[in-house]
Amino acid sequence: MAFSILSNFLKSNSAFRSVRKDLITFFFCFLCAMGSAYSQSLQSHADSLQTLLKKPISDTLKLQYHMDLAHIYMDLDPSKMLQHADDALALAEKLNFEQEKGFIYNYKGVYHCKKGEFQIGLQHFLSGLKIMEQTNHTQGRAEGLMNIGNLYLNIENYKEGEKYLLEALELSKITKSENSILMINNNLGILYSRQGDLDNALLYYNKALEKAKELSYKNQMISLYINMADSYMQKNEFEKGEDHFLKALQLSKETGNLGAQSQIKIALGQFYKIKEEFQKAIDYLQEGMEQATSIGANNLVSQASLLLSEIYEEQGEFEKALRIKEQHSLIKDTVGKNLLKTTKGLSEYELGKKEEEVMAKDSELKKTTTQKKIVTIIGVIVSLVLLFLGGFLYFRKQRLASEKKLVEWENNILGQTNLDLKKRIEMLSEEIKNKHEKTNDSVQKDKKYRTSTLSNKEREEYMQQILDYMETEKPYLDSELTLGKLAEELSMVSYHLSEVLNEALGKNFYDFINIYRVEAVKQFMADPKTSNLTLLGIAFDAGFNSKTAFNRAFKKATGLSPSKYRQKNTQEKLSEEV
Repeated sequence: MAFSILSNFLKSNSAFRSVRKDLITFFFCFLCAMGSAYSQSLQSHADSLQTLLKKPISDTLKLQYHMDLAHIYMDLDPSKMLQHADDALALAEKLNFEQEKGFIYNYKGVYHCKKGEFQIGLQHFLSGLKIMEQTNHTQGRAEGLMNIGNLYLNIENYKEGEKYLLEALELSKITKSENSILMINNNLGILYSRQGDLDNALLYYNKALEKAKELSYKNQMISLYINMADSYMQKNEFEKGEDHFLKALQLSKETGNLGAQSQIKIALGQFYKIKEEFQKAIDYLQEGMEQATSIGANNLVSQASLLLSEIYEEQGEFEKALRIKEQHSLIKDTVGKNLLKTTKGLSEYELGKKEEEVMAKDSELKKTTTQKKIVTIIGVIVSLVLLFLGGFLYFRKQRLASEKKLVEWENNILGQTNLDLKKRIEMLSEEIKNKHEKTNDSVQKDKKYRTSTLSNKEREEYMQQILDYMETEKPYLDSELTLGKLAEELSMVSYHLSEVLNEALGKNFYDFINIYRVEAVKQFMADPKTSNLTLLGIAFDAGFNSKTAFNRAFKKATGLSPSKYRQKNTQEKLSEEV
C-alpha cells in the first residue's frame, strides 16, 4: 500500500515536468510543509511502540508492533523499517500467520523499490501476492497487484504494468476501496500518457478526478488537473490545457498553499513563454516570484528570475534583465557573472542601436535621392522591378530546394546511430559550407541581415568556430543555455551568432541546439549503462528542460516519439543478438 501511494505521488507530477523540470520538487516541498507535524506525531508513536516492545508481551503483540513500526518507518527511516520487517516476518513464520507474512513481503518490496532494486522488490511483491491468493484475501491481492503494476510502470514495462493495474482495479471495485480506485485510475492515466495514448489517459484521469471530488481530496485534485493539462498540451489542445492549469491554481488558492501557488504560476509563466505570450508570462512569473520570496523559497525565486531575465533579453530589454539579476542570484551563476553578462549584452545592444541609427539615416538619404530622380527614370524602375521579381522567384525556388535537401540530409544523418558525433558534425559543417557558397551570389538576403558588417570570410570562420566548440565543449548539455550565454562563451556578439546560424544553416538558435541534444539522447539510448534510466531522465541529461520540448524536437528529427524510437532500437538490438 505504501509503495502504491509513493508511486502515485511521484508519477502524478508528469505535467509539471513537461513545463519545467524543476517543478517536480513542488509535491516534495508540499509534503514537507504539510507533513512536518504529522512526522513528529509518527515518531512519537514509534517511540511508544519501541517502549512497549521492551516489556514482557505475547508474540502476537510483538508481531503487530513490529508491523506497525515497519509501516511507520517506511518514510521516516527505511533502514529501521527493514529491521522491523525482518523481525515481524520471523514472528509470523513462528506463529504461522500467513496473511501477515503477505503484508510484510509488501513492505520489504517497497523498501527495495525505493532503493532502485526492482528485481528484488518484484520477488517480494510476488511472494506476498501468492500468499494473499492462497488465503483468499481480496483486498491484499488488490494491493499486491497494484504494487506490481506500479513497479512495472516505474521501469517502463507498460504492457505488464497495464495488466496488473487493470486487475487490481477490478478487485478494488469489489472491495470498494475508494483510495485504491483513485490511485489506480490515476496511475493508469500516467501509463497511457507515457505511451502516447492520450485519449485513454484522459479517460482514467477523469475517473480518478471524479473519485477525488467524491472524497474531497483537494490535493489529489490539484495533481490530476495538472496531469490532465499535460495531456491536453500534448494533444495541442492548448485552451483545455491552460484551463486545467488554472483550475489547479484555483484549488491551490483555496487550500491556502503559497508554495503550490508559486510553483503553478511559474509553470504557467514558462508555458506562456513558450507560446510567446510574453506579457502573460511576465505577470505570472512576477506573481510566482513574489509569493516564493514571501515564504523564503529561494530556489523558486531563482527559477522565476531566470525565466524573466531570459524573456527580457530575448526582447532586447537588457536594462530590465539587468535589474532582475541585480535583485536575485540565479541558479548555476554567481551574481557578478550574471551582471557582467547582462552589462555586456546591454553594451552590445546600445552599439547595435547606434549602428542601426546611422544605417537608417543613410537609407533615408538614398531614398530622397531616388525620389528626385523617379520622374526621369520611371521606365528604368519598372524594368528593374520586373527583373527583380523574376530573380526573386528564381532564387527563392533555389533556396527552398536547397533547404529541403538540407532537411532531408539532417534527418538522414540523425537517424544513423552507428556514426560517431564527430563524423556527423563534420558532415554538417561541409553541408553548411556548400550551402553558404551557393547563397553567396544570391541578391536576395534575409531582410534582418542586409545591414550586417560581417564579411563572407568572417561568417565562415564564425561558423567553424561554433561547430568546433559544440563538438569539443558540448554546451548543449546545459539546459539553461541561451543565445547570449553561448555568444559569451564564444566571445562573439550575440546578434552575429544569430546571423551566422540563420544565414549559414537556416535555423534559429534553439532548433540548432536541439539537433545536438537529440543526438545526445540517441547516444544515451544506445549505451547499455543507461538502460535503467527513464526517457525523461535521459532528456534532462542531454540538455532538454521540458518534456514537451524534448518530445517535439525528437519527433521532428527522427519522425518517431522517444518511446517508440527506444522500443524500435531495443527490438533491433535483440534481433541482432538472436
